[in-house]
Amino acid sequence: MAVAAASLVAKGHAIWPCLRVCDPAPWEAPRSTPSSPTHLQRLAGAWTLVQREEPPGTTVEEYTEGDGPLRLQAPCGLFVELRVADDDAGAPGSEHRDASFGGRCHAVEQGGQVLCTQLRNVDFQPPSLDAPKCQVTFSASSIEAVGPRNEYRELWARQGSAE
Repeated sequence: MAVAAASLVAKGHAIWPCLRVCDPAPWEAPRSTPSSPTHLQRLAGAWTLVQREEPPGTTVEEYTEGDGPLRLQAPCGLFVELRVADDDAGAPGSEHRDASFGGRCHAVEQGGQVLCTQLRNVDFQPPSLDAPKCQVTFSASSIEAVGPRNEYRELWARQGSAE
């Protein structure tokens, strides 16, 4: 039933109430363990997307002037990611390319890797069946995020200081 619901949503249909259609377990599982305050602190701040590869090695987005998507995250894990399409702004269908979202980031360390799950409360794109996840690697002024099964790779640069 969840696959049928996802297909309908992908075509632009709304389904309500969602708890009768989709199993909430994939969205509730990350809440069962507490986030790592250390990792949430390292993720806190303002970030801009520098490059997105999909799959890794194939660049599909690149921003050199800080004009890419912007991510703002608080130390408690609340975040908003602004991905507003400016190409053909106002053209029919351009509103479907806006991909901003916000919610709470859940970060845990498993097997020496930092795994982040985005528990989105607001999303301008149709929802997926599972909460979006990525593996994060930190450096002094950047973050590398790699999607599940190496579907994508994103490089984010910190804006301002980490303080």
